[in-house]
Amino acid sequence: MLPKAYRLSRETDFRAVLKEHKGFREDGLFLKAKKKSGHSLRFGIVVGKNVSLRATKRNRFRRVVSEALQKKLLEIKEGYDAVLIALPKAELKSLAEAEAVLEKLLRKASLLKHNP
Repeated sequence: MLPKAYRLSRETDFRAVLKEHKGFREDGLFLKAKKKSGHSLRFGIVVGKNVSLRATKRNRFRRVVSEALQKKLLEIKEGYDAVLIALPKAELKSLAEAEAVLEKLLRKASLLKHNP
């Protein structure tokens, strides 16, 4: 699980990030990020019923994405709020798959510290 300091929690924070015009899509995940003042980095993860009607599957999806994010935290630029949204019928079968998809998304969004 992501440490509390790295999580978006307020609805107003989510709305501010989602107002951003540009988003990035990769294998069932959609990323929107907003540059902000300060040096903190916060993420929100949204997994709706369009992914699965079963809460256990949605929660597992959220946990896998959260764990993959936690492993990447040191590689991500600071000063951003970001929201990851699971697209309809998205599936991540393993943590390794989630890490690979997340890596591609962060590269597309230029959020990695060492982006080639």
